[in-house]
Amino acid sequence: MIAACGIDCSVCDIHLAPSNPEIAERMVKVFVNMGYKDAKPEWFHCEGCSGDRNAHWSSNCEMMYVALTKSIFKIVANAMSLCVRKLKNLLTMDINIIKKVLSA
Repeated sequence: MIAACGIDCSVCDIHLAPSNPEIAERMVKVFVNMGYKDAKPEWFHCEGCSGDRNAHWSSNCEMMYVALTKSIFKIVANAMSLCVRKLKNLLTMDINIIKKVLSA
């Protein structure tokens, strides 16, 4: 299953975490390193963009909203715009945070 943002859900740690305690614990460590000291394994669950809106990673996911509410012709343009904004935000993150996340 490919999400609206292009993520392959079948290899997504957040999607796999509920059925794999090792992945869930690894995700907790990543989020603790990012400053979310109260991270818990039950945080990580997602049934994908077309799943239950209460059972996916982020109820305010802009990509999912676009995929579910806009016409197919607008999805690509909106998705590209969002990706560019998200990439710009990522590039401005503190390099030490990025190194911690990648080494977890």
